[in-house]
Formats: sequence, C-alpha cells, structure tokens
Amino acid sequence: MESHFISQLAALVDQGKTIQVFSSHPASNHFLQAGDFTRFCDWNYIHRARLGVLQLNATRRFGNRDPRSRKCGYARETIPHVLNHCKPHSVAWRKRHDAIQNRVVRAIPPTVGSVTVNKKFPGISTTLIPDLVLRKKSGEVYVIDFTVPFEDRPESLSTARQHKIDKYLPIVEHLRREGKSAFVDAVVVGSLGSWDPSNDAVLARMGISRRYANLMRKLICSDTIKCGRDIYIEHLSGKKQY
Repeated sequence: MESHFISQLAALVDQGKTIQVFSSHPASNHFLQAGDFTRFCDWNYIHRARLGVLQLNATRRFGNRDPRSRKCGYARETIPHVLNHCKPHSVAWRKRHDAIQNRVVRAIPPTVGSVTVNKKFPGISTTLIPDLVLRKKSGEVYVIDFTVPFEDRPESLSTARQHKIDKYLPIVEHLRREGKSAFVDAVVVGSLGSWDPSNDAVLARMGISRRYANLMRKLICSDTIKCGRDIYIEHLSGKKQY
C-alpha cells in the first residue's frame, strides 16, 4: 500500500520540478542533517513545500475544493502564488528581500570601499534605484540588486538574474562612458531557499571572504525558508507571523 502511494506521488507532474534547482548548491540543503540555523517548524515546512504537497486550495489531491486563493481571490492558490505573487504578503516579501540584502551589506569589509544602499544615481535615472552600489577603492563600481524568485525550474534563477542585469545596465553604461570600470550583477535566492551558484562569484567580487561567505550562504538560505514558512502559515491561519 505504501509503495503504491509513493509511486503515485512520484508520477505527479509537479514532482521533481524544484529539485534540480535546490540540489545545484550544497548551501540550499545545509540544514538537512543537523538543522543548523533552522527552526524545526521551518524544517518540517520546507520538505513539503519542495515536494509540492502543502495544503493549498489548488494543490489538494482529493475533493472538489475551490482552487482560488483565500486571500486575494486569484484563480489558483499554489505555492508560487502564495510565496511570490499574493499581494497581501508584500510586506513579508520586502522583509525577506531586506534580510538577504542586509547580510550581504554587513559582510563587505570597509577596507574594500564604500557602500550605498537604495540610492538613486543623479543625472542617470530617476526610476532606477539599485539595492547596493559598491565603489571600490581600486576605482571599480559594482551595481548589485537582490531578488527572490520561485525556483520551479532550473532557468528560474538565471532568468531572474538576467532581468536584474538588463534593468540596471543603463546605469553601468553611463558610468563606462564616463571612463569608469563598472559592472552589474545580482544576488539571487529562490523562495524555497535555493542558493544560485552564480552568487558565489558576486560575493567574491565584493571582497567577502570565502570563509564568511560559506557561513552567510547557509544563513541566507535558512532566513529565506523561515520567511516562506511564516508567509504560508499566515496565509492559512490569518494570524500574523512577521
């Protein structure tokens, strides 16, 4: 009987969609054995979330339940919708984003250069406000943005990164026309706690030591999972979690 249900679960079309993403870097699964930096409730939540078996209206296996979101009325209440698209949780999205950003900002050694956060570039654009700008003492300028997409396929993280690069490229091109050495990139973390391997090169360029980066990756993944669990519980219960 047990093997029958396991085979049925494995055959579902939404199984395995996220594993290619969160298995691409060990930081995404650092908590599996010892639960480091991860509450037990988060540990319990993330396995069900990554398997796609959370109790949401559009993902229930049995019955004819109304699939619409109980919060905003969207047509299908799914995990991506709750964690990334259901507008009543926008405050939590900002806190999730800022938690990642703040850890990275604090990790940049003062000896590397000066850091500005959420500042406009005068004379370039009134609408583009990058999350972080690092002006190195060596003269290089790094424009970095942070984003938390849902990792439903391997391309999700790379697509989100490219979107940020394209968005802030006008700033970099302007700086290059002024003769400055400028670069743009992003730090991308999936909303199910998947660390994009391309982030490692970004951290290195910002002067963050390899030793601390190894710890920070784990902390960021756990922070993101915690926020996802809080969003999910508040979505179901209506009780404030964040």
